[in-house]
Amino acid sequence: MTKTYKLFLTAVVAVAASISAMAQTTWVETAPANLATGDIVVIVDKASSTAMSNDKGTSAAPDAVETTLSSNSSTSVEASLQWVVSVSEGTYKFNVANTENYLYATNTNNGLRVGKNDNNAFIIENGFLKNKATSRYVGVYLSKPDWRCYTNTTGNIKDTEIAFYKKVVSGVVVADPIISASQTSFDESTTVNITAEDGAAIYYTTDGTTPTAESTAYTAAFDVIATTTVKAIAVKGGVSSSVASLTLTKLDNVTSMTFAEAYDWCIAKGTESKTHDGYVKITFENAKVLYADETAIYVRQGEKAMQFYGFPFSEKAVVANDVLNGTYAGQLQAYKGIPELSASTKITTAANVTVTNSEDVAAAISATVAEVEARTYICDLVELTNVTITKDGDYFWVNSGDNDVEVKVTNNLIPAEYTNKLYNVTAVVTATYKNEGVLTLLSCEYVSEVPTEPGVVTAVEGVNANLLDENAPIYNLQGQRVDKNAKGILIQNGKKVLVK
Repeated sequence: MTKTYKLFLTAVVAVAASISAMAQTTWVETAPANLATGDIVVIVDKASSTAMSNDKGTSAAPDAVETTLSSNSSTSVEASLQWVVSVSEGTYKFNVANTENYLYATNTNNGLRVGKNDNNAFIIENGFLKNKATSRYVGVYLSKPDWRCYTNTTGNIKDTEIAFYKKVVSGVVVADPIISASQTSFDESTTVNITAEDGAAIYYTTDGTTPTAESTAYTAAFDVIATTTVKAIAVKGGVSSSVASLTLTKLDNVTSMTFAEAYDWCIAKGTESKTHDGYVKITFENAKVLYADETAIYVRQGEKAMQFYGFPFSEKAVVANDVLNGTYAGQLQAYKGIPELSASTKITTAANVTVTNSEDVAAAISATVAEVEARTYICDLVELTNVTITKDGDYFWVNSGDNDVEVKVTNNLIPAEYTNKLYNVTAVVTATYKNEGVLTLLSCEYVSEVPTEPGVVTAVEGVNANLLDENAPIYNLQGQRVDKNAKGILIQNGKKVLVK
């Protein structure tokens, strides 16, 4: 064998070895019963040959994207069409890889979305996906290129079979790179990071084209200032991964407001429920956290206070008395009289908020029950002195004179024996009911027994309502008529009577 032939044969063997080492991806139509946790699938409506996207579900139904997938197809599939399956006892969930987002159905209308929601479990029924929580079916909408949810499988969605194409990879595999951004929706800019497995080089594009080893090499995080789709591959040992992609959207409908401007906009709506157009970004300037529960924080800046509903505690731990600085964005709304900035999956992040722990306790505003009743200190921290506490059904009320407000009780703060006693309470006005403020109780301090007033008939132990004027009606302090078995401070014939 000549030297030239030997070199040629060596080259052929090397090329063959390289080809055999490369990973091969095929998409195989798979029955739901054969799907397993960890499988990657594309969800396809067979009649229209459209696949469900995973990046359009926050405020609209997922897009229906044309596809040429067929069984054993080796067609390249964008990451935006791929779902990671988890299966448990015939229940299916569809996750967007490397995120906490799942396909889910909303409780109303035809809502099919992608995000964080408990309504993300589905079953397969007669070839259809059916949401377990809402009992709604998934299919392609007739007149629009998107997927929807409906109560039946005829008329509104195509009465057709849904197919699952599972990703099958053979040979040497290089893991797909992971593209992340500080915000996937932004008003000014967002920072992009791309990571890959050890030893792999990363190449990316931002113009929509498919990246190759000739594309821009990723060396460090970079900023994006316009709507952009970033695509990337990882290359290791001559083998390329699949294409990963992430769409970053610049929002043009973001309004900057001061804290006071946002508050005033909401208060001007009275008790209407109105939402500001687009999104609103405010700036915290030494804002004081008054109260935090599992869903919201209540913040005072200057002389105004607002509720920040859905605050992302997973990004920043925030507790009462913390001081906030920086920018924060969401959907501004006057919700039944509550000034509220509600979190949105499109723009809300706590990344730009600086949280400073403080031991300085927020000062409570000295207020009257009448002022709280009139929504004077909505979302603010108040102190009410010399008030009584009553209960009507399942609800507690704080009373003073002819005024009363409903109380939400936390931590069993109201004593078991609370009648005929005076208290000083601190609370946050966290809600409204029938155009009146509602208190979330934070402390309840006993002051004294209710003093006996001149002209008051005082009962003793064992005296009951039967000893009153049997023919005269009896009322409680709220002016509600009660029966003769009632106890406490009652009113009959214009006089207060204490019945024990």
